[in-house]
Amino acid sequence: MVWHDDELKALCSPYLAVGYRSEKPRLTDVRRTETGVAGDFAVADGEVDSLGVYHLSAVTALVVASQLIVVGVHIDQELRRKSGEVFLHDISLRCRRQVNVRDGSCELDFVRRRKTAHGMYYKVSCSVESGAFVGTASVLHSLPGAATGS
Repeated sequence: MVWHDDELKALCSPYLAVGYRSEKPRLTDVRRTETGVAGDFAVADGEVDSLGVYHLSAVTALVVASQLIVVGVHIDQELRRKSGEVFLHDISLRCRRQVNVRDGSCELDFVRRRKTAHGMYYKVSCSVESGAFVGTASVLHSLPGAATGS
């Protein structure tokens, strides 16, 4: 059997189909910590479930963590403006408990950093909303003038 458009719509999550696009997560502030950076975030226009409750989704948590990674590597290198690109080579984020807040926090620890011919490589660990989501990522901050490729 092959499922077609209308049949698939009946099975698909409305949130994953279009709902996540209406959420507007943003960092509201970021500060240095002993091992990395921490930040606060807010989610505007978050989707609510059929009971009227907002759930911080893994999709939104991933966006928040990724944005903190981009900002964090710049702060770590004492850069005041976005410079070059931050390529997310891999990321793993695990949900440990449900979160029902639109305003929360995210922490990022720099586990390893090293300068390469392509830029600055980072291995990081992250936590969103006090461990509700935890994970790791590998990123390359490609600086202007660095060799191309990854």
